[in-house]
Amino acid sequence: MKNILMKNGYRRSDDRDLNMSDYAILNKSHFLSQFEVTMPNWTGRCKVAPFKAWREGIDSKLPWYAAYNHVKHNRQEKFNEATLKNATFALCGLLVLYSAQFCNVRFADDVIPNIYGWMSLDDNLSDAIGAPFRIKFPIYPDDEKYDFSWSEICMSDNPYRKIFNAD
Repeated sequence: MKNILMKNGYRRSDDRDLNMSDYAILNKSHFLSQFEVTMPNWTGRCKVAPFKAWREGIDSKLPWYAAYNHVKHNRQEKFNEATLKNATFALCGLLVLYSAQFCNVRFADDVIPNIYGWMSLDDNLSDAIGAPFRIKFPIYPDDEKYDFSWSEICMSDNPYRKIFNAD
């Protein structure tokens, strides 16, 4: 989230580190609170809306993210917040962010990321049946949709418009 904001020219006026109130600004442009993730192979019903709290406003806390920070900064006393539920919400939150940025585009079918970069999938294995996640995209209001002519944009000196005006 920090990278999305920074690449679009967002800066805090007080030069402090970004926090969740800053990240919640992305809900206005990316509609994060409207995404839902389901896991069809999960026993029972598992529907996750990791950013749902932001429907109430940017000051609403995300419980799974708060738990992550508690565990990160005070593992001795807050380790009980390191739950499968919070980990699942965090993973679904990441999936929502990727989907909000890139829709459902797969950038490479024959490579996967690892800690050293990208590694080729030449292991003679195949994709498994089905996918572990399904995602419900928001319904974007007509005034938030855009269309463009790539033939015009590619000729522009600066084809990328930033969300925020950088000083």
